[in-house]
Amino acid sequence: MRPSIRSGVDPRQVEQTLAERTSGTLAASVSRAVVRLMHEFTGRGPTRARAIMNANSVLVLLEDTLTRAELNLLGAGESEAVVTMRRTYFAAMREQASATVAEITGRGVISMMADLDPDANMAIVFFALERGPEERAAASTDGDSAASTDGASASTDGARPDAQSA
Repeated sequence: MRPSIRSGVDPRQVEQTLAERTSGTLAASVSRAVVRLMHEFTGRGPTRARAIMNANSVLVLLEDTLTRAELNLLGAGESEAVVTMRRTYFAAMREQASATVAEITGRGVISMMADLDPDANMAIVFFALERGPEERAAASTDGDSAASTDGASASTDGARPDAQSA
């Protein structure tokens, strides 16, 4: 089993669950962080981003994410080249993105997965989080292997850091 990336926070010291914290604020923080990383890695961040969280996962939906160069390649019929390049960006940012999400949520990141739909100009980034102390305790007392809570989401419109106001 691959070790998870930890934020240095001892889960036993975390007194509140993700659901008890300001989940909308956490989701917005994750959304902004992913947008910032996309901007750092590609030279342009998406103009819209929305993070959806539950107890053990975070999904970030990115819209209007392609760079001018990628859009030009799409126009030339090179969608596979765009997808391959974007997957390479996602792989390159995996460690930094996982560490950032772990820091924001206070939970280790088990896995990060990402992909792009160039025709829709949308991407997703998914983070699987370690179970918190409360889920581990519940699982050990009732034998349940997966605890679930209601999710929270936050949207960031006009999220691109380099966007100019109209």
